[in-house]
Amino acid sequence: MSKNAFSPDKVNYACCQCRVAFRQQTSAPNRVVECPQCARPMHNMGVGFVVPHRADDYQWRKIEMLVAHNFTFEILPA
Repeated sequence: MSKNAFSPDKVNYACCQCRVAFRQQTSAPNRVVECPQCARPMHNMGVGFVVPHRADDYQWRKIEMLVAHNFTFEILPA
C-alpha cells in the first residue's frame, strides 16, 4: 500500500488560514493538532475530506463555512 493510500484510521486536519491539510492517526478522539505554519489548532475534517488546491478561494471559503458549523466529512459504514 502506498503512503498516500486511503486509510480509515487516519483523519484529515485542515487549517483554513494557511490553507494546508494533512492526515494524522486517530489515536485520541479529542486530540488537538496544531498547524505547522501558524500554530493554531487545526480542524478535524474527517476521513472523507478532499483537500482543494491552495489557490482555490471558492472551495476554501466553503470549507471555512463548514468548519464554522462543525461539519465533518465522515464515511458511514455500508
